[in-house]
Amino acid sequence: MTTAPAPAADTPSPYVEVTPRYLAGPGEARYVIGPLRAVGWQNDSAPHTPVLRLITPDGRVRLAVDPDPDQWFWRIQAQANAVSSEAS
Repeated sequence: MTTAPAPAADTPSPYVEVTPRYLAGPGEARYVIGPLRAVGWQNDSAPHTPVLRLITPDGRVRLAVDPDPDQWFWRIQAQANAVSSEAS
């Protein structure tokens, strides 16, 4: 399994790692997705792909769950202003 490349030493990392690892949980997407859908997050996924994308009702926060082993499994993106669904 490959990991994402490390940023240069003088560049702040866009990634937040959880340490110790067990605090991050088992990685089961359903434990996160169900509650988010229950409070109004919308499915913004492309049809027929394994990547799941959710977006908040106001469009400011996006969550992607990507099973690709060469990518980060969970990705969260936040914006100061709403982002249209075509922006990704």
